[in-house]
Amino acid sequence: MDNLIFEGIVKEVGNLQELETSGGKRFDKRELLVESEEMYPQEICASLFNERARMEFYKGQKVRLWLKFSTDVYEKTGRVYTNITAWRVDV
Repeated sequence: MDNLIFEGIVKEVGNLQELETSGGKRFDKRELLVESEEMYPQEICASLFNERARMEFYKGQKVRLWLKFSTDVYEKTGRVYTNITAWRVDV
């Protein structure tokens, strides 16, 4: 699959979460809601990990971001879920 790119401004910033895997490895996670600046705006909620999660983001920040991300779709208890993981953030 080609790289997916989303361009927009920060709408919501989740809290920085310090988590640990079942194997004891620690990692940071933050969710970021970004809205496009089109005639009919679209939103994307992306998960950021480790150094990208520790970047400073501010709600309503009028800085244009380019998120490069990948998607992961899985089924759990009869429901389908999609994870969007941003692996690069350009300001």
